[in-house]
Amino acid sequence: MSIRPHERRAHRRFTLASRLSATFGGQILLVLLLGAVAVTQLTSQGEDDAATMQTYADLEAKVGVADNAVWEARHFGAVMALLPEQALPGALETEQALFDAANTALEDFAASFEAAYGEPIVTDEEALGAWRQFQEQLLTAYAGGAGAASLDGEALNALGDQAQLAVQALTAQVDAKGETELAAARSASQRAKVTILAIVALAVAASALIGVIITRRITRSVGQVKRSIDAMADGDLTVAVVVASSDEIGDMAHSLTRAQES
Repeated sequence: MSIRPHERRAHRRFTLASRLSATFGGQILLVLLLGAVAVTQLTSQGEDDAATMQTYADLEAKVGVADNAVWEARHFGAVMALLPEQALPGALETEQALFDAANTALEDFAASFEAAYGEPIVTDEEALGAWRQFQEQLLTAYAGGAGAASLDGEALNALGDQAQLAVQALTAQVDAKGETELAAARSASQRAKVTILAIVALAVAASALIGVIITRRITRSVGQVKRSIDAMADGDLTVAVVVASSDEIGDMAHSLTRAQES
């Protein structure tokens, strides 16, 4: 028993329209997915770049705090030489607090640098020794009651200058490390862009290939039906139509075959 067209439609799994819709819908979905991946990747890279810049800025600020703290301690030490004797006990406490603040700022910077870059800051041990001598000589002189008269001002200033310059030199290390990290971040960003472009190019090529395959299948089936109809117009009913698809073109081919057989 032959199958009528409406019976064939009952057995059809996918219509031609549904196939085309699924194909183009899949391509659109793929483009949207790639767009989402690109946005996510670039956003993540942007956040990494911002974090790198923030780390650099924070370390620069911490070096500035340490440098300023050392300068304040040195400046107040010079001021103490001008104070009356009765004011020295309170001034000594203030100076000790300033030294503690400077040392804390230096330690905070060193810890932050190592936490950020995974390696310790390179310190000038001779300059650190000069800074310790500066503190010891000044505090010992005033704590013992001898005051400024027992201090070699020129030598003390030389120690202070050496320490101050060493602290300021830390900025160069921060700059060098920051530049290295920023260059690495820019390189990673460039690689991410190239990867995204490569994926998009592959997706476009795959979409084009799928479109070509579907188009060729459709045109081949339509061509077979056309050849049979042209033959029928010339009075030749022997040109068979071989279309395996179960869509509208398959229905047309089946109806044409039935017309040839009747």
